[in-house]
Amino acid sequence: PSFLAMTGIAAGVVGEANLGDILVADPSWDWGSGKLTIKDGAVKFLSEPVQIPLDPEISSRMRKLALSRTCLDEIYTAWKDGTRPPHDLQLRIGPIASGAVVLEDPATVELIRTQNRKTIGIEMEAFGVMSASFYAGKNRPRTVVIKSVCDFADPQKNNEWQTYAAYTSAAFLDKFLQHEAFT
Repeated sequence: PSFLAMTGIAAGVVGEANLGDILVADPSWDWGSGKLTIKDGAVKFLSEPVQIPLDPEISSRMRKLALSRTCLDEIYTAWKDGTRPPHDLQLRIGPIASGAVVLEDPATVELIRTQNRKTIGIEMEAFGVMSASFYAGKNRPRTVVIKSVCDFADPQKNNEWQTYAAYTSAAFLDKFLQHEAFT
C-alpha cells in the first residue's frame, strides 16, 4: 500500500485535549521503552524512547483541512447516536505515546509526559503501526494514526465516550481521504 491509516480511541492529556477531540500522532513512541533500575534505593525508570514522526506533507494537509472548521463542524453535527460534548470538535496534531497497558493512573501519565512534555494523548497501537511502516524499507507507505479522546487515563475512566470518540476519528479520516489523493 502507498497509504496506511489507523483510527480509534485514546486517552487525552488533561489541558491538552477535550473529550472527542481528534488526535493525530506526531510523533509516536513506546513509553515503556527503557530500563528499570535501582537508584538511591528506589526503583527508577530510565526512558529511552524511539519517536516515529508523521509525514510532514500529511500533517500540513490535515492542518489545512481542519483550519476551515467546515470539516470538523460537519463531523460534530452529524453525530446522532447520543450525547456529544458541548464544546467544538478540535484537531490536535502532536506527540502520542503508546503502551501495553490500559491506564487509569495520573502519576504514570506524568511519567510519560517527562518523555515528551507536549504529549497530547496515550493509547496502545500507534507506535506499532507507525514503526512497522517506518521500517518497511524503500517503498514504505505513508502512515497516519488518528485517535480521538474518550477519557483521561484517570480513575474516573469509563466507556461512556468510546463510541463517540471512535466515530470522530473515523469520520475525520473519511473527510481527509475525500479531500486528498495519495499516489
